[in-house]
Amino acid sequence: MSDLGIGRKITFAEQELFERYTDRSPVEIEIATGSYDVPGWQPGYGVVVQKDNPLTKITMDQLDGVFGAERAGGWDGTSWRPNWARGPEKNIRTWGQLGLTGEWADKPINVYGLTLRYHQATEISDRVLKASDKWNERLKIYANFVSKAGKLERGMNEDLAADKYGIGIVAAPTTNLTGGASQPTQKVLAVAAKDGGPYIPYTLDTLQNRTYPLYDRIFAYTDREQGKPMNPAVVEFLRFVLSQEGQTEVMRDGKYLPLTAEVANAQLKKLEEAAK
Repeated sequence: MSDLGIGRKITFAEQELFERYTDRSPVEIEIATGSYDVPGWQPGYGVVVQKDNPLTKITMDQLDGVFGAERAGGWDGTSWRPNWARGPEKNIRTWGQLGLTGEWADKPINVYGLTLRYHQATEISDRVLKASDKWNERLKIYANFVSKAGKLERGMNEDLAADKYGIGIVAAPTTNLTGGASQPTQKVLAVAAKDGGPYIPYTLDTLQNRTYPLYDRIFAYTDREQGKPMNPAVVEFLRFVLSQEGQTEVMRDGKYLPLTAEVANAQLKKLEEAAK
């Protein structure tokens, strides 16, 4: 059994397995922010529509209404929260419900996403749908696959780009706004964490400082038995990663984004508490 695991946030099944095996939760420390535009390195998520769509911004609650459905509650780690329930009256299924008028008012919102077996779908559910896994009943699901010719096929970006009434939540959205065309045919909406704003665009700066709500994170996981000190080598390594020198190395590597001083200090405090 390793002393330290580093990567994406652990899944429900992984955390539940750890807790059943050890009768405790793992120690979780954030060590970096996900990338801005590097696919495969935990990039942030952008809300993408066709370029000519009049919509320019959306809130997290509205995203829940668009991509989610009625739910009886949601998951907070491995704890069920019935107070996170919501009814069908909060579903958003037409563009008029997002404030668009004229020809858009009664048009259905066509929702695009990746297969629910991918961890990106779980991450979006955790961040947008209160970890309920209750999705819009009309969600169009895509998966990457290799064709008979040996070519990696994706398809979602191309189909979304061709759909006037489509919307999708896409990782590293700035890397493919053309949908296969020579010029951008799609745009990324500004997102507000709360109703009324502020609405934050998807940029390198807003992702790194975490004012844009749909950033991703890189975690370190370790164990600490009750009544025993944490492995001192692990503690020292994580102290280094969270230090200014360690975060400079994150920045120099160029894929993940370094933590802000505020986040790094909060994670260091969390580490020191866990190490006592």
